[in-house]
Amino acid sequence: MWSNVHNEPVVCTRVTTADSDVYLVDTIDTSGKGNTSEYLVEVAVSAIQKCELTFDCHVRCFVTDNAANVAKMRQELEQREDLDLITYGCSARLLSRLAKDLEIPNIKEQVVQVTKHFCSLIIL
Repeated sequence: MWSNVHNEPVVCTRVTTADSDVYLVDTIDTSGKGNTSEYLVEVAVSAIQKCELTFDCHVRCFVTDNAANVAKMRQELEQREDLDLITYGCSARLLSRLAKDLEIPNIKEQVVQVTKHFCSLIIL
């Protein structure tokens, strides 16, 4: 969940195809909604269903940020029997945190380059 330029809370969903094409699936105004994992599961399932109908595909992977409520949502999605998903948190964020912790010469710069690569693939 992010805020747009008007500081309104939104969730944006997108799909990346096997050919690396990226499409915006939905932008959801979450004003007045809690940031609970239960609500986020509803949003995620709705986005998955919309994506599958719109693009005639089967969603197999779901990537999110690493906030605690979102991590819990990923766990809940993986437990659902009606979905066959692999879920994981944002690799760029994890690498960014790793880069801050590293003090080994020349390693930090390489981790930063990899992080920038992953960030360039993410559309917020």
